[in-house]
Amino acid sequence: MTETQAALDVLQDRCLSAGMAWEPAWREPLQRLCEVVADGARATNLVGDASPAGVCAHVVEALVVADCARQLGMTPLSVGDIGAGAGLAALTYALAWPQARVFAVEPRRLRADFIRVAAVACELGERVVVVQRSLGAAVAACELPPALDLVDARAVWPAPEWMARAKPLVATTGLIALHLRGADAGTEALLASERVLAHKSVPGPRDYLVALARP
Repeated sequence: MTETQAALDVLQDRCLSAGMAWEPAWREPLQRLCEVVADGARATNLVGDASPAGVCAHVVEALVVADCARQLGMTPLSVGDIGAGAGLAALTYALAWPQARVFAVEPRRLRADFIRVAAVACELGERVVVVQRSLGAAVAACELPPALDLVDARAVWPAPEWMARAKPLVATTGLIALHLRGADAGTEALLASERVLAHKSVPGPRDYLVALARP
């Protein structure tokens, strides 16, 4: 068994153990994603951990976002991943929601170029739109739909600041994804907010959780 196959087995087990959706058809594109991340990491620092396990740690967190949306009965048609980095979340959303167009907003050229390459490798290219700009510039240039169904930004801004920035991006019935640390002092208060509609721990060793909030 290869390192990638072992990491995908762990990913599958974590999803199923947490009561989350898992599609066998996801394995092949995720395997290709692990391969292109490994290749890309030789040229630039795409992610902190470019191993298959490191890639799957990003994938499972995005799948928790998708699971929370499923709990709420929402199947988004337009998704924004702001500060997309290597695009692992954006690509996962395109995989989890085959009906959606996913806008990966990433100002750094090497990472934006990588997302395009990875989207083609995973056969998701037509549905992943790479916007190589900052969020402000993307909005000013009208390169995002006026009312996205769901927006995400992982490890870019603190949750309160991200919610303020995200509000103009989503429809009134849209959702804002929040990535939180379970041990953080402000997490409990934030989860108690009436704006938070669903939340779920990220399966795995790290004390992370995901919440979906209304704007």
